Amino acid sequence: ERKIAMKQRKRLLSALLCCALLAALLPGCGPEETPAPPASDPPAAESPLALLPEEAPLAGSGGSWFAVVDGDLVGWGERYDSADYSQRTVEFEGVRSVWGGRFLQAVLDQEGGLWTRGSSIPDQDQARDGWQYRLSDVATASLGLWHGAAVRTDGTLWTWGKNDEGQLANGELAEGDPQEFPPRQVMEGVRAVRSGSYVLTVDGDLYGIGLWKGTTEPVLLCRGAADAAPAAGRVQVLTPEGELYLADLPEGPGELQLPEQPQAAGVEAVFEGGYSTAEDSFLWTRGETPQALATGLAVDAAAQNLDGWLLRTPEGALWRAEIGQDAVALEELT
Repeated sequence: ERKIAMKQRKRLLSALLCCALLAALLPGCGPEETPAPPASDPPAAESPLALLPEEAPLAGSGGSWFAVVDGDLVGWGERYDSADYSQRTVEFEGVRSVWGGRFLQAVLDQEGGLWTRGSSIPDQDQARDGWQYRLSDVATASLGLWHGAAVRTDGTLWTWGKNDEGQLANGELAEGDPQEFPPRQVMEGVRAVRSGSYVLTVDGDLYGIGLWKGTTEPVLLCRGAADAAPAAGRVQVLTPEGELYLADLPEGPGELQLPEQPQAAGVEAVFEGGYSTAEDSFLWTRGETPQALATGLAVDAAAQNLDGWLLRTPEGALWRAEIGQDAVALEELT
């Protein structure tokens, strides 16, 4: 009986093995395959609003001009008793960017250090040929009449200088003699600042600082802005789609009322007093009905001082420009 039982077990095991073999060979009967995980979505491209602006190679201040040439800051004009570009003077070595205001200048060195000049109260310990050290880890900056603003690499906005009308938006107002405030953080999540007064966040919001006397906090001007800059007593607002609007500032703190139709399309960049497309650049006239006059030059940088304009083409050529009645006069500098 034991032998019979053992034979029956062997037959049963053999039958089970055969069934398993047939199931593996026949279609639809094999073991289920584990489905592959769905392919993950490709990472979203970085928004252009999150990118910091390119380096600034030109600036105007008073009746002087400044340019970054081969990594050095050179200057000419009123400050140097010579308007001849060929007689330019090397001011600062190892420079990435330069900015100018009516009375102030600022340079960004190769290590991200910001240096300023022209302040009425130089209160910094470090000095370099008349320049005062302001901030480290700076990505971009701009200057107002007697104040400055800078965006550090961590996206924080810092302002300094005179604050008699709330220019610094740091929550305070200077009393009595307009003292100079040292750099102080006023905002986070910032990607650019223009003319010391227009702040662009990484979310595409545009804020104004120091635009109304006595306003000591940043004021939201509009949303969905790619860039902004003043022009013709108004403010240019550039959208991510390349549409340019020219808007009036409200009389008191508040949002801009953009026109129903843009003034221009296909705009790639704005600067104080003008804008540029891929093929041309335009300078605004002043008055009640400003017009944008074509220069006939594609430019990658532009600056303005009391004497006119300085334009740079993508090839590196410098042009001096002056706005006439209905045209722009150009002179190439050599």
